[in-house]
Amino acid sequence: MKNNVKSVFPSTGLLRLLVACPLLVSAALLANMSPSKAAPHYQPAEVQPIWMKIDLNADGKISREELSEEDPALLSRFDQADLDHDGTLSLRELEVLLLSV
Repeated sequence: MKNNVKSVFPSTGLLRLLVACPLLVSAALLANMSPSKAAPHYQPAEVQPIWMKIDLNADGKISREELSEEDPALLSRFDQADLDHDGTLSLRELEVLLLSV
């Protein structure tokens, strides 16, 4: 006799889609940011050391001035990387910016 009770868990396809959504959003953000020819190509392992180096006043945020000390070519993309529009970059925003070049 078959059990006709429907599962409360989403189907495998829906579950895969839910898992992939954050990855798709990150990929879309990276794809939307046009590469700068003057900027170097950064690697994920470099983000934290760069953050520590350029957060000159250790306030946990990166200002335009601090970013210009690291790489002036990235300033043109500052507003696009500032996803919460607070005028500074968080570690996550800096990571998206650096890894998109």
